[in-house]
Amino acid sequence: MQTVTHAIIAAAGVGSRLGIDSPKCLLKVNGFPLIYHQLKLLEEIPDVRIVVGFKEREVIDYVRSIRSDVIFVRNDQYLMTSQNYSYWLAAKDLREPYILIDADLYIEKHSFDDFLKESRGDNLIGYTKAKTKDAVFVEIENGFIHQFNRENKKTFEWCNIAYISSIKIDRDGKFVYSELEKFLPLRGKEVNVYEVDTHEDYEVLEKNLNDLNLQAK
Repeated sequence: MQTVTHAIIAAAGVGSRLGIDSPKCLLKVNGFPLIYHQLKLLEEIPDVRIVVGFKEREVIDYVRSIRSDVIFVRNDQYLMTSQNYSYWLAAKDLREPYILIDADLYIEKHSFDDFLKESRGDNLIGYTKAKTKDAVFVEIENGFIHQFNRENKKTFEWCNIAYISSIKIDRDGKFVYSELEKFLPLRGKEVNVYEVDTHEDYEVLEKNLNDLNLQAK
């Protein structure tokens, strides 16, 4: 039985480092936009909220063509605010736990399903094998994340997926991980995720698609 009933996808940003002049969530991977793959993973969650900003109409029109009950939250200050602000906008009225996901992620289904199974009780932070150029590395001990850092290279990095149970996101926070950092140590769970923030990230994902497709079967 699905225990998580709320999910928030942050899709308001410009994504300037990818340079496609389109919302990153509409970038096609494996024949479909990233947001399509994410919504497939969330299809049993009744309350899905997508924060939109940059070229919001493109995102809204596409999402409505595949799922009509999604709630859209407008971040009309997306050029001046952080992703943290987008999450705050969507979560400020929630009194129950929720999943947060960045819109530029391609997530392997089985590992995400395992994450959902553990998303009950206290907060749970997703991490993945370090592979991005601008990684936020995590220090893990006995299943708990004890530290985030950008300088000291580690095996794993923060993957921009989290189950938020008792943490309040600050509207003025700069980064989500810096908000989470205030509450460390926190439970951690590995998820097989590829972030597509740059052309280099996209090439890494493309090289690994065959393996990901096999894992999904």
